[in-house]
Amino acid sequence: MNTRQSRFTRRTAKTVSVIALALAGILGGTAAYASFIPTVSASGSVSAGKLSVSVTGFTNATMRNSDTSVAMPFTVTNTTQSGSTQKATASINISGTDSAFPASSVWPVANAAACPVNASVGAGSTSIVWPSGGNISVDLAPGASQVYCLRTDRTVAVSDISGTRSNAITVTASLRLGNFQASSQATASLSTVAIYPSATPTDSWYRVRAQGQSVCFDVNGGSNATIGSGIGTYTCYASDDLAYSNQWFSFKPVTGGVAIRPKMPAGTSMQSNGSSVSVQATNTGVVAQRWITQVVSTNVVQIVEASTGRCLTAPSTAGALTLSICNNLNTQKFGLTKVNVATPTSGTVEHEVAVAEEGTEEGTEEGTEEGMEEIMPEESTSEDTKSEETASEESTEARIVEPSELGAEQRAGADTPLPTVGSARPESPVQPQKTSAIATLTRSNDAA
Repeated sequence: MNTRQSRFTRRTAKTVSVIALALAGILGGTAAYASFIPTVSASGSVSAGKLSVSVTGFTNATMRNSDTSVAMPFTVTNTTQSGSTQKATASINISGTDSAFPASSVWPVANAAACPVNASVGAGSTSIVWPSGGNISVDLAPGASQVYCLRTDRTVAVSDISGTRSNAITVTASLRLGNFQASSQATASLSTVAIYPSATPTDSWYRVRAQGQSVCFDVNGGSNATIGSGIGTYTCYASDDLAYSNQWFSFKPVTGGVAIRPKMPAGTSMQSNGSSVSVQATNTGVVAQRWITQVVSTNVVQIVEASTGRCLTAPSTAGALTLSICNNLNTQKFGLTKVNVATPTSGTVEHEVAVAEEGTEEGTEEGTEEGMEEIMPEESTSEDTKSEETASEESTEARIVEPSELGAEQRAGADTPLPTVGSARPESPVQPQKTSAIATLTRSNDAA
């Protein structure tokens, strides 16, 4: 009896010891294996037992005409609480919502400060195509983190008739160690501000009126304006008399944008001078004389300096025009009204002007409607089209338009004397098509 009890006691003790050892093996492992939870996910920092990861520092950003690109930093951290130094693999997925945005680049950086808004693409970059996105990965020990820089370039594709687009970007980090996994995600939006489709007004003279005001672009000095005169805003003159032609402007296509040329003083173009503008001798090689006209609504434009992406800005009352960051302000929007003068006139140099797609929404500016309702040229007949193509093939150079070639209305103003600089004849814009269209804004595929 005693022998049998002794054997039973020894067997029981061994069994308890085996169970105890098994439990110790489970409970005495690493922190990540403290409990078996294969996958847990949520926003922010989450955990599987003590296995956890976070995505931080990812905030909304804006893109304007003055930005060539925008970079957004974010940080992925292995937030697992453990004394172990064993690394876990963090798989990072980046996806978006707007396919209009160009492919972005993402690369590792030392810290968030190494990812300024205008950051250059660094080593080890990966292309991210929207909206599907892309994937990257990194091995992180508990407590370790990696900062990334996500850069998106500004291209014509991000322009929109509303002036804004938004790409909601989601970064999802999944941390895996053995059979355990934890994930975290963060979302931030990259939104454009006041980036509209670009356009080229048809070749004519226009009064350029500040939105919501009764003032127009005006070369200082009136009929006595000279090279170097500043350009500001002044009470609009409805008269088509040449005495007021310092308020008449044309938009001439040039490489990289358009040149904005006043009727008076002749032979000049609008040129930026720091934060102000003036008229200087026309020189298509001068970058400061290149502008981008973007369509805000029917015959209402935003005028952007091609080299800097800044917008022409009118004061709240008559005064000097300035250049500032485009911010969708009414003082940065201008209505175009055709000046009812005969064009082309005798001795005018005729230029070919490309006609692109039609303009957009109906304008809301009272006072821009006169002579502005015809947003697109009337469709020419096939014969007109053929004759224009033939004329284009015969000569691609500028030529002098003789009075005999002008219509009755054009001949009526052919003898009107024009202001001159020395013996040079001033350039007057001409209609690119032989139709009755006036004051036309046409879309192009260029952006500032």
